[in-house]
Amino acid sequence: MHIAIIAWWQSKERTISLKSAQLFVKYLDKNKHTYSLFVFPEQKEEFLSQASSIDCVIPVIHGHWWEDGSLTALCDRLTIPVCFTSSDVHALCFNKYKCSVLVESQWISIPEQYLLSKDSVVEDSIEKDFFPVFVKPLTGWSSIDNKICSNYQELQEIVEKISTYDQALVQQFLWSPSKREFTISLMGDYDKAITILWITEIITQKAFFDYDAKYHLDKTKEVIPAIITQKLQTLIEQISLKIYRYCKITSLARIDFIWQNETLYFLEVNTIPGFTESSFFPKALEYQKISFTDFIENLLQESMT
Repeated sequence: MHIAIIAWWQSKERTISLKSAQLFVKYLDKNKHTYSLFVFPEQKEEFLSQASSIDCVIPVIHGHWWEDGSLTALCDRLTIPVCFTSSDVHALCFNKYKCSVLVESQWISIPEQYLLSKDSVVEDSIEKDFFPVFVKPLTGWSSIDNKICSNYQELQEIVEKISTYDQALVQQFLWSPSKREFTISLMGDYDKAITILWITEIITQKAFFDYDAKYHLDKTKEVIPAIITQKLQTLIEQISLKIYRYCKITSLARIDFIWQNETLYFLEVNTIPGFTESSFFPKALEYQKISFTDFIENLLQESMT
């Protein structure tokens, strides 16, 4: 098969997108497949001109425009099989606010949250006793342009910055001595057998898990499998399966949580997680002795069928 691997550079996550694409290039079985690497947007027309010769697409795109399911929808129109979940599920999970509201409807705890835009007056939107708050882009990676704000001035500044390209999601800042952060990866179709990979605990010296903590590992410790009670492990796995199935995710996803004061809070779903050497999903595969080459092969076969 001839595989198109597509990365995206016009976003703050361009470095991660390009590194992720290179991991697929590195581990793709060259005895079975040929490949072309396209970097959008400058190679979009080149991709379209070669569409008839492409058997399957692997989108490793992070950020606006394409990670919201637009690329998957484009491939559907071109009748090219594409890896990962459907375009509508991408769009749902890409919007953190909508996804959280849907998850909360299933009696799953989420941080209290507000959605602000460039026209929002923060003093009118947020009660003073709600501070400190955690702010992140609505549809961007949570490790970029996020901040803990302790007053209206700080909040107004970060909302204005994010508003140049997105809306700002303002959430209750979860912090206590008992706080722990976890991420879990799952594979499979929501209506079939689902494989649950080991839970990873994220321990960072910083106040929250931002880009610096994520990609400068001297500031972060990742414990896999997480050292937790069987009760907590079962809870995380059961709630993750519930979210995965309710959102009708196919192929794979990574789901993030915070455990605080005996309550598990849902943070977000990533339907195209990072695939760099240091990303959670490839590490979870490695720990469970699933080769990345085998993972790619299964991904392609599932997408083709």
